Amino acid sequence: MSKEVTVNKDKRVDKILVALGYDTYEIFYSPMMFPVIGTLLILWVGGGYAIFICYPQWQLFLIVILGLWSCIYYLVSACRSNNFAITSDALVIVNPNFPFKKYNIIPLESITNVNIGEYTSNWRKLLFLLFLNNYIDVQRGNQTTRYYCIWLEADCWEGSFNDKTIDDFASELQRRNVKTILLDTLHA
Repeated sequence: MSKEVTVNKDKRVDKILVALGYDTYEIFYSPMMFPVIGTLLILWVGGGYAIFICYPQWQLFLIVILGLWSCIYYLVSACRSNNFAITSDALVIVNPNFPFKKYNIIPLESITNVNIGEYTSNWRKLLFLLFLNNYIDVQRGNQTTRYYCIWLEADCWEGSFNDKTIDDFASELQRRNVKTILLDTLHA
């Protein structure tokens, strides 16, 4: 396991990697702490508004809308929050979030290309506040699989939520002789 101190370490990911038998790996977290806090803030502030300020006939409607919006926000964030671990011989993609808990192990020698970029969609930014929607395309032969990592940031920001960025991830893959391309959309 990496000895570095990480600002936002997700112990659930570490437990899954240990259960899979990995003890040495370089991990890149995409923590769910921020969407969970965002969901709670939406419910707290919006619920307070609905209860104390809103007209009585609108209170139930507003609380239901906030609840539904918060659930959708959490589910989209949980689905798109993958963590990445690079071992000596594999790339392990872990999503520890309920109800999307899963992992995928890809041998490094089977990877032909990795593209890293940011998916931009204005409606998604407005509805779900997912301002970081980074993705990693892993190509194996003719098959390409996209993994999202919404809170694994690019290194172009002044302050980062994580010690390791998506640029560090790309550098680590390149160090292990995996062809990796950072697309222009990532640092735009």
